[in-house]
Amino acid sequence: MNNKRRFLFFASITFLLLFFESCRSAKYLDEDQSLVTKVDIQGVPTELRESAYQYISNEIRPNSALNLTLYNIFNNQKRKVIKPKRIRQVGEPPHILDSSLVDLSALQIQRFLQTKGYFKAHVSPQIETNKKKTHIHFLVEKDTLFRVGNIETEFDNRHIELIYHTEVEPFSKVKTNEPYDMDRLVALREALYMSARDKGYYDYLRQHMRVAIDTTKTRYFADLKIQVSSSDDTLRVYKINDVRLVIHTQDQLVGSNIPADTIGEVLFTDYTNQYKAKPLMRYMFLKKGENYSLANENISYDRLYETNGFRNVRINYEKVDSSRLNVTYELIPRALMSNQIEGEYTFSSGMRGFNVGNTFSHRNIFGGSELLELKVRYGLLFDSALGRIAVSENL
Repeated sequence: MNNKRRFLFFASITFLLLFFESCRSAKYLDEDQSLVTKVDIQGVPTELRESAYQYISNEIRPNSALNLTLYNIFNNQKRKVIKPKRIRQVGEPPHILDSSLVDLSALQIQRFLQTKGYFKAHVSPQIETNKKKTHIHFLVEKDTLFRVGNIETEFDNRHIELIYHTEVEPFSKVKTNEPYDMDRLVALREALYMSARDKGYYDYLRQHMRVAIDTTKTRYFADLKIQVSSSDDTLRVYKINDVRLVIHTQDQLVGSNIPADTIGEVLFTDYTNQYKAKPLMRYMFLKKGENYSLANENISYDRLYETNGFRNVRINYEKVDSSRLNVTYELIPRALMSNQIEGEYTFSSGMRGFNVGNTFSHRNIFGGSELLELKVRYGLLFDSALGRIAVSENL
């Protein structure tokens, strides 16, 4: 009996596979169309093959057999199938060969390989069509991998240069004799941006850093020149001047003119009259008198959102002069209270029953966006073997 069931199982799987493959048919296409059934890339290093495949246009990738089968059954106009006019489109339209998309995909793969150090890479597509079915092969001639040669730096700002050499360069993966990789240069630019902003340079931008690449001096080596154009006059360390906390109502960003209360060193305005400043000040890491810091800005966002009491958090800056910033925290609260009801039915090993749960939430119980949750769960379970009913209640 087991052998019979095993045979039926494998026979069913084989039948379904043959059915889907037969329905992945090109017979519904026009004479000048062909269905893309296979796409591969040849000549790409194994570690880059999956990434390179992502640069192939979705419109020329092979269809899913199941999705194309559903499309041919319900949506193909050449099949005489009676269906409602408003039937929702199901399945996936056939991916028809488009030579322009093939050329574009080849160009995108070639550019990707160049960012990974294969500057002389060339990708040529090869198309094979038989009975309205097409196989696309992308043939890659990658040549030799380029490595990083000499690294030269040029800074207009001595403070940014010091930050680069002390905090960024020691941890960078852009090293001489290492394979060239544009992603590493992007990470280097991001690390310098984060470090400069953490030191108080509010005006520093990612665009201040540029990298010139020279591949003509040494064979299969790329010399780099890192340039940061930001003079001492245009980049200065900013300090936090005034800090303001504004809590808006849910339906508007700007409320009526309510005078701000001074709580410690924070100007506090609450248009909802439901919050206290001191508990929220624990999550505000940009403080008066301290240097501006991007890290403190990000952690302020994280902590305020983690309270789960605000649906929108914004930190705005206003320049007072060339070295001072006013900071405004603008918060829009979520609904103060919510109630959620859940239910489930249990049927296992002769045990039948259901559970009903109710969860009540209050997101500002003490005025500091504290979260209070009360969960009540009721259960009714019937044991058919013993013939008894059990009732449970949990708080």
